[in-house]
Amino acid sequence: MCGICGYYSRQLEPEQAQEILKRMINCLKHRGPDSQGTFVLSPVALGHTRLKIIDLEGGAQPIVSEDGLLSMVYNGEIYNYPELRQKLIQAGYSFKTHSDTEVLFKMYQAYGRDCLSFLNGMFAFMIYDKKNDCLFGARDRLGLKPLYYHERKGCLIFGSELKAVLSFPGVNRSLNQDALQEYLCFDYVPAPRTIFNDIYKLPPGHALTYQNGSLKVYSYWDLTFSIVPGITEEEWQEQLRDSLFQSVKKRLAGDVPFGLFLSGGTDSSILFKILTKTVSQPINIFTISFTETGFDESPYVQDVIHGHKADKYIDILTENKARELMIPISHVIDEPLADPSLIPTYFLSRLARQNATFVLGGDGGDELFAGYPSFSFQKWASFFQGLDPWIGGLLRHLIKILPASSAYRGSQFVIEKYISAANWPPPLKHFIWFGSFGIDEMNRLMGTAQGTRPSFCREIMDFWETNRDLNWFNRLQKLYMKYYLPEDILVKVDRASMANSLEVRNPYLDFEYVQLVNSMPNHLKLKGLTAKYLLKKAFEHELPHSILHRPKQGFAIPIGVWLKGAFRDLCEEYLDERTLRSQGLFQAGVVKQYLSEHFSGKRDHRKRLWSLLMFQLWSSNWR
Repeated sequence: MCGICGYYSRQLEPEQAQEILKRMINCLKHRGPDSQGTFVLSPVALGHTRLKIIDLEGGAQPIVSEDGLLSMVYNGEIYNYPELRQKLIQAGYSFKTHSDTEVLFKMYQAYGRDCLSFLNGMFAFMIYDKKNDCLFGARDRLGLKPLYYHERKGCLIFGSELKAVLSFPGVNRSLNQDALQEYLCFDYVPAPRTIFNDIYKLPPGHALTYQNGSLKVYSYWDLTFSIVPGITEEEWQEQLRDSLFQSVKKRLAGDVPFGLFLSGGTDSSILFKILTKTVSQPINIFTISFTETGFDESPYVQDVIHGHKADKYIDILTENKARELMIPISHVIDEPLADPSLIPTYFLSRLARQNATFVLGGDGGDELFAGYPSFSFQKWASFFQGLDPWIGGLLRHLIKILPASSAYRGSQFVIEKYISAANWPPPLKHFIWFGSFGIDEMNRLMGTAQGTRPSFCREIMDFWETNRDLNWFNRLQKLYMKYYLPEDILVKVDRASMANSLEVRNPYLDFEYVQLVNSMPNHLKLKGLTAKYLLKKAFEHELPHSILHRPKQGFAIPIGVWLKGAFRDLCEEYLDERTLRSQGLFQAGVVKQYLSEHFSGKRDHRKRLWSLLMFQLWSSNWR
């Protein structure tokens, strides 16, 4: 795993080029602490930082062709590189290393831009073709690896993280107001926008070219759903098992120690059971626990590993430890991200890095198999859509009289989230359910006229209509895999792990596995109100009863309690009324009300306050 950066510009002197590239690389050294490399040949400069995992002695970057006409920097892992390497050898290509980097490079030499159709992995890369004076870059199908870029007259700047792009002289840091609204409602900024004007993210499954001063971005892959008929449930189970076993095996390639993030949930527990049948040595497992009731999953982890050889590494994430991480984490995220699980993910990555260089993770299972409660909620949403005014009023009154609770699923919090989305169209409901601010509440916070619909409402509805050939279930899956998965979950994992120089590999997000799941009948994913039905059935003989039948629990932290305790000083400092008024972004009186009601226990404003606090921490570092 690595960090990449660089630019195309004819406006710099050679001495400037080297100095700027060095500055960009230094922003990414956490992503690749083992070595650095540069290639400068006007008008192009390419930089690379490397985390050595495969072919420790070979695989240095940037890689340059013998004739000097092609050069490349690449971040990621190509899991099918052994097969592609053999294919190239049969076609007459020779190799100097055993790295996937050289395989990717020669796949481009052999197939040009069509090489993307052969690649199975997580990646972001940029190739310079000197003969045609053209940059060609791409990002993997599901968005596991990031790529940011900024274009201005005669210049294209790119990097694995936003901070590398920002280090280039003269890059605009003005706030993108549309992106701010998205952040408040989604908890993240989805591609192609970033929080800054004129800087963009390459979306998953997209590629770009930059030639003759012209930038073109295009899609080379998209999620599809095509149900294969005539297959029994038992046959689907067998295919699912075989495909996931193969996906895990492909992700074990490496010349360094590895392990597993084990939470005690269904997805990571299945990965553990597969590993016990795949590797002979004891498995390194990494997990964390909490002292707060309802948040600690470590007893489930013990149920999973019982009877197996495993080296268990566990640490307790206390309130004070979490508070100590807040400032370091605020430097890690160069875009605001309001997912509180960023803290335990960072803490867990730091723990894992002490004994492993890469780990397997269970992300993706919820999106593929309708694991989120919101999929079940959607079945009942039509009832609330037409609520009579007196019923709606009754429920809103119930919210007011229910006691505020900081529990994982406090009743006041859950009902309020559900009712706040009741009268919005299906795709918008899910952003309101997951996000910190409903659209009406966001308007109130920003002092915008009530009833105003931000631009993203139209964009999401356009997406929903564009995919109207799909049923509601598959449209919802696609919505989650286009927005929530790559822009929240995978960003969180990438930044937290790479800040600790750790690589995370996700077997559930092998695109061939994804395509298999997308060809299965939907009633086998969500059967009645049973989420992940087929996945659980396929592994029911290996998983303990406590895992199979426990309700969904995210990687949550007791943030409602912590905001009143060790984090209160941060709220009082960064959400100070005078500070907010000087910024002019949020209504200081509204935020003051949130703080007062939350600290007094009258209302549970944990998500709203956390979103605002994370924005303020981000703003203090990057604006």
